[in-house]
Amino acid sequence: MTKGIAYDELTVDEQEQYESTFADEEGDIPDAIDASALNEWLFNHDTIKKVLHLLMEKGQRVEYGSKIGKTIIFAKNKRHAEKILEVWGKEFPDYPTNYCQAIYYDMNYTQSLIDDFSDPAKFPQIAVSVDMLDTGIDVPEILNLVFFKKVFSRAKFWQMIGRGTRLCPAVIDGKDKERFYIFDLCGNFSFFRIGSKGKEAGAVATLQERMFNIKTEMAYKLQYLVHQTDELKEYRS
Repeated sequence: MTKGIAYDELTVDEQEQYESTFADEEGDIPDAIDASALNEWLFNHDTIKKVLHLLMEKGQRVEYGSKIGKTIIFAKNKRHAEKILEVWGKEFPDYPTNYCQAIYYDMNYTQSLIDDFSDPAKFPQIAVSVDMLDTGIDVPEILNLVFFKKVFSRAKFWQMIGRGTRLCPAVIDGKDKERFYIFDLCGNFSFFRIGSKGKEAGAVATLQERMFNIKTEMAYKLQYLVHQTDELKEYRS
């Protein structure tokens, strides 16, 4: 994904696949394929088809398996997002038209789409995002994240992962959300030298929860003070 492919560095079997994939009409074979050309090859119809079927087969589902859980597909750019929607329409024609929607900056109704995605009772179930849902959005019902692009910022990478970390009660057939899935299709975990199992995401207490805990601890300790003044009793009460 970052270095491209050099023909001389491949095994015999890989060279045969390389020849069948990259040979031109005259049968000439390039010595190497750089990363940008490889990306163009990666984001073709067949690849997108495989990715969508992988998501629909392996992704976490709701409503007793009848519906894929809320999902974000992080696309490379607008053209990539539109290609994903095109392939979706061909592969899953029986689904509602708004089941899978692209969301990017220059759309006329971007906020309306984000609001619908944030509503567990509304479609889309799958949002194909081009830098719109990478950070900031808070949708606890998100169960699947699909990294269909290379991410080069470590801070942004963890922010994108954060879209799945929100706790959500009774999201899967009455059961609380215990985990979310990441489909890392572009080697981002390897790029940031993170183990394939990822990093355990601890539950972060809310501000209200932390304040409550502090007040409880103060009240508990105040009751054991030797000198209980009226002011301290009132404060503790």
